[in-house]
Amino acid sequence: MVLRDGMGLTLTGILLCALASMLEGIGSIDPLSFAGVAMFQCLVALLACCLPARRATRVEPMTALRCQ
Repeated sequence: MVLRDGMGLTLTGILLCALASMLEGIGSIDPLSFAGVAMFQCLVALLACCLPARRATRVEPMTALRCQ
């Protein structure tokens, strides 16, 4: 669930390309640059989502559901 939500936000951001107009020195259609940035962003988001997801798998379900 953590990975799905995090990567969904990342892919939405990549598809919107809101910062594309702010890039200096790169043509409006430079597939190599955009693909490289998209791959790097996916890698960083995957790493950022894996750590909390991995930690969440170590918690016992009854402990997580118990009211404190």
